[in-house]
Amino acid sequence: MAIKIPRDTIPAVQLPSTSSLGVASNNPISGSMDKITNLLDILAVRKAENDRRIEAQRILNKNATSKSLLEKSKNEFLQKIEDSQDILTKSGYDILFKDWEKKEEAWIKKTYKDDEKALEAFLSDKIDVFSSTYVGLNEKKNEKILAQGKIVFDTAIQDVNANINELPVNSFIWEKFNIKLIEEKKRWENGLVTGYTKGSWKDREKELTGLINKRVVSAGKLWTNPVTERVEPDYIAIYGELNAAKSTQSWYGKTFTLNEIDELKTYYEKQADSQKKIMDLYATREHKKSYKKFVNELIEIKRGTAKSGDLASTFVERLQNDQFLDDKTKLVLQKNLLEWQKGGLELWETPAGKNATTLANIITYNGLVDTKQEFSFISELYGKGLISETVFRDLSGKADDNIKITNMKKTRMFKNALGMIATEVGKPDLMELIKNMEEGASTDEMLLAIGAKLDQETYDALNYFMLVLGAGEKEGFSYESMLIKGVNEQNYVLDDLLGYLKSAVGMGEGVIPDFLANHPAHIGEAYDPNAPYTLAPSVWFAGKEPVGLQFEVPTRNEGENISAWINRTMKTLIKNKEILPSTVTGFQFEEDADLNSIFIVPKVD
Repeated sequence: MAIKIPRDTIPAVQLPSTSSLGVASNNPISGSMDKITNLLDILAVRKAENDRRIEAQRILNKNATSKSLLEKSKNEFLQKIEDSQDILTKSGYDILFKDWEKKEEAWIKKTYKDDEKALEAFLSDKIDVFSSTYVGLNEKKNEKILAQGKIVFDTAIQDVNANINELPVNSFIWEKFNIKLIEEKKRWENGLVTGYTKGSWKDREKELTGLINKRVVSAGKLWTNPVTERVEPDYIAIYGELNAAKSTQSWYGKTFTLNEIDELKTYYEKQADSQKKIMDLYATREHKKSYKKFVNELIEIKRGTAKSGDLASTFVERLQNDQFLDDKTKLVLQKNLLEWQKGGLELWETPAGKNATTLANIITYNGLVDTKQEFSFISELYGKGLISETVFRDLSGKADDNIKITNMKKTRMFKNALGMIATEVGKPDLMELIKNMEEGASTDEMLLAIGAKLDQETYDALNYFMLVLGAGEKEGFSYESMLIKGVNEQNYVLDDLLGYLKSAVGMGEGVIPDFLANHPAHIGEAYDPNAPYTLAPSVWFAGKEPVGLQFEVPTRNEGENISAWINRTMKTLIKNKEILPSTVTGFQFEEDADLNSIFIVPKVD
């Protein structure tokens, strides 16, 4: 059947009155999507901001590290410039800076490769460090130039001083000195302008005047130092002339003021004292050598050796001609020869002699004879004939060993103390001198050995140091208690002494060493800060007492012979007092302080 399609009007379709947008807007799913979208937008913004912060912090950290490394390189560069002994021209220093700058630019380029933003931010830091490096380089350059100028200026000072000390002493010396003085004044005034010196010309002129005055008063007065075998000024003769000088006396046409003479006397008194110490030390050494030689000859004469006849026939003549033996010693030796020639019983063979021999052996071999002063007791026994030549020679050798052992102990403590003094007073050269000191030498020998190599200031400090130690020993204080902390805190003086010596070097008016602030010595005129070494050495031991010296000598037991009693006494002393003070080492000592003051022995007539 065929289908027929109607051709009438098609009816309109009626759509819903609502739109799809309206439906969507009223849809809950659509609202959630909006919120998600907003959140994503916010997160995107926050991420971008965080990324920017992280990047900024990265750049900041990197640049801070880079600046620190650049500053380190700068400091190393400037330190190298400072340590260098070379002094370059301005162009020379500019070349060094350009080389450093080029090296650092290469390092920066490598560090910031493919990091333009960080490099851009680092440019200001780079410029800052580069600029400060250049400024620092110029400062170092100027400092080195000024320092070199100061060295040149100071070297010239020594040259001028040397030239004045070498001026020929004749009638023209004062005219030549005035020419030198005018030249130096011009140079000195220039030094004041450039800052090479801060001292006044008045002080410099006084220094030079002092040099020339010493030059003229010492002219023609020489002696040969027997220790060094060098020809040196005869300070004793110079000081003697100054002491006898009158106000009208002139030196090569010029009279000195009383102040100038007093200054010269002060200087030459110390030098004369040092010279006398050297002479006395040498004389003591030679006296000992001569004494031993003649004692050995007496032994040989009495033994009747092949040479004894010749020795005996010339003994008295050679004895009298010996320049180092005093008259008393010569008389003792001559008497010993005459007593032997007369024959008969020797004094040392008598009971008194045997007791004396026993006493001498006991105190020597127990180590109590360890000073030159104490050995004089043994020498006196020999001089009286109470001990034989053979015994005397043996005891002399043992006493020498005792002295050496004592000196070695003291030398170590003394050297350590000198090392500390050298550090405190800023004298590093003294350390080298100390290292070369002979072990076993006495402290006076050590000081004399290095004294000629010390400036006056250092010599005065060390000499005062020895005077204090000597005063302490004379009062019964051992080196150990004075110089080693912990042996006896009350009697330890080294720390205070070091501070005192340090403050005394260039001490100004009114300055009081700490240890003296509340000390009884700081009363009236007891202490003069402008003349510190006039402070009496005994001040250091005020209120102190030697330890271990207040003992009783053991009484002699019934039936105990004198030899046994002395032996027991020695053992007791050694047990009760292992550290005994000793006066061995001081040319500052004129009498012993240990044997005769701490040990009671039977009197031997």
